[in-house]
This record gives sequence, C-alpha cells and structure tokens, in this order.
Amino acid sequence: MNALGASSPAVSRRPTPQTDVPVWAVLLSHFPGQTVYKLADQPLVLAWRLDLDAVQAEMQRSGMDDGVRADDLEFGLVVDGELATSQGRPGSGSRDPLLYWLPEKTWGMESGTLSLQLVMNGPDGPIGRATEQVQLVVRVWLPENASGDSQKPA
Repeated sequence: MNALGASSPAVSRRPTPQTDVPVWAVLLSHFPGQTVYKLADQPLVLAWRLDLDAVQAEMQRSGMDDGVRADDLEFGLVVDGELATSQGRPGSGSRDPLLYWLPEKTWGMESGTLSLQLVMNGPDGPIGRATEQVQLVVRVWLPENASGDSQKPA
C-alpha cells in the first residue's frame, strides 16, 4: 500500500498513467468538476500555476530554439474548444499565477459545463500540447426577489 492507502498499479493490475507528458500548468482556483456559483454580470476568475521547468521541457520536446524563453510565450485560455483570451507570463515573478477574467458573455448567462485548458504560443505559432481539459459547472446565482433575499447555493 502507498501513503494514500491504495495498492500500487502493479498489484491492482490497473494501468499506470503515462508520466512522460509534462504537466506545465495546473488550475489553482477551482478543482475539476466543481460547481461554481456566480452572480449575474460577475466574471469567472481562473488562476493557473505554471511550472517553468515543464514549460521549457515542452518547448524542447516541440523542437523550439534555445533562444526562445518562457517570457516570449503567450498562454491562451481555451474555453469549450475556442481561444477565449491570451496573455504572457506574469512579469512580477515566476511564482505568480496566470489570472484570467472571463466576462459573463464568454461563459454565458445559462448554467452549464465549461471545458477549460491552456495552450502555449510562441513567436511562430502554437507550441507543444495543450494542458488536460478541466470541466467546471457554472451556475448563475440570481436574487429571488427585490427584498434582498437571495437563492443560496446548495
């Protein structure tokens, strides 16, 4: 048994997940499958942590020049298969997360499931593979009436 109390894949005969693919970004603000309640007109804020060593490894795996640095990259947020917004690495330090504010028009007024992932773009176009898709359920939290009572999330 390992530290989490589960038997190893070899003992349980479950397939071992591939570990040769670098995980270069992780969603910090939410966990996969989470239901997120938002007020109408409130943006959905997402924070991602970059692993700059894994970014560099993905760049090398993709055949990028040694002259291209992480500071030269744009990190695009893909929402439901379409690029919603893109930005460079935070300039204030390598430990700062990438923050994305998605306006309501991006994720829609209706409740629903969003598929999110990040992509890397260099000076000559896309680099490497996108991150794993993360699913979030977004629900709009609307006031029940004008008296100030509101519908509270379960």
